[in-house]
Amino acid sequence: MGGCVIESQASVHVDDIFYLQIVLENEQAPLEVAAMVRSVSSRGIAFKFLRSAQENKRLLAFVQSKTEPSGTHPSC
Repeated sequence: MGGCVIESQASVHVDDIFYLQIVLENEQAPLEVAAMVRSVSSRGIAFKFLRSAQENKRLLAFVQSKTEPSGTHPSC
């Protein structure tokens, strides 16, 4: 939940800050989140979501729906 990797050929530097637009399912309005570049590799650009993005309920629900097996809930 702390970030994401994006495949890109863009030239970026570690610690650059970007405002990402993430298109969610069901034609909802795109989610805008602030993220910092943590690393750049052949896999892509690794971003760390900044604190406000980590607390975004829409982002959390979307990530959980993509990563959890159905029928399980995260432990608190």
